Amino acid sequence: MKRLAIIGGTIGIALVVLVVVISLWSGNGFKIEAPGVSVSTEGDTVETLQQSEKLLETVVVKISTGSSNNAGTNARVFLQFCGREFQIDSPVKHNDFEANDTRDYSIPVQSFNFTEDDIKSHSIRLRHDNTGSEEPSWQVRNLAIKYKFVGESPMHILFSEGVGWLKEEAGYALYKEWPPITQ
Repeated sequence: MKRLAIIGGTIGIALVVLVVVISLWSGNGFKIEAPGVSVSTEGDTVETLQQSEKLLETVVVKISTGSSNNAGTNARVFLQFCGREFQIDSPVKHNDFEANDTRDYSIPVQSFNFTEDDIKSHSIRLRHDNTGSEEPSWQVRNLAIKYKFVGESPMHILFSEGVGWLKEEAGYALYKEWPPITQ
C-alpha cells in the first residue's frame, strides 16, 4: 500500500511539472494562487507579493498655494508621513510657495522600506516653521499625495484635499494633520 502511495505521489508531481512545462512551452503561461501569494507567468510577469507588501520608491507631493493677499510663505515647509518628517521646499531659497503657485516635490523613500500599508496607516501632517518673513502665514489651496512602487511606473493616489490657512493666530494652527487612511 505504501508503494502505491509513493508511486501515486510521484505520478501526481510529474503531472504538475508536465502541465507547467507545456504551459510555458505553448506560451499560454500559468497562474498559481494561494492566500497572500500569487505566481503568474501570464504576460511575462511574476508577482510574488501582495500590493500592500511592495516597497514604495517615491512619494510625490503637489502643493497649491492660495490666491489671497499674503497667501504665500517663505517659511520652511515639512510633510510628515510613515512616522518621518521631510522638508519639502528648497532648503536654501525658501521662496517656493508664492500666491497662485503649484509645485510638485518628489521624495525618494526606497531606503526607508515603506510599504503601501505604512503610508495608509500613519497620519499625515503638513506644517511650516513660521519663519522667513514678517508675515509667514500660508494659505494652502490643495495638497495632493501620490506614490509609486519600486520598479513600477504608475502612480497611485493617496489623497487630494483642500487645506486652508496655516498661521499662528487664534483659531488657526501652523499645521494640518489628517488621520490614517486605513485603521
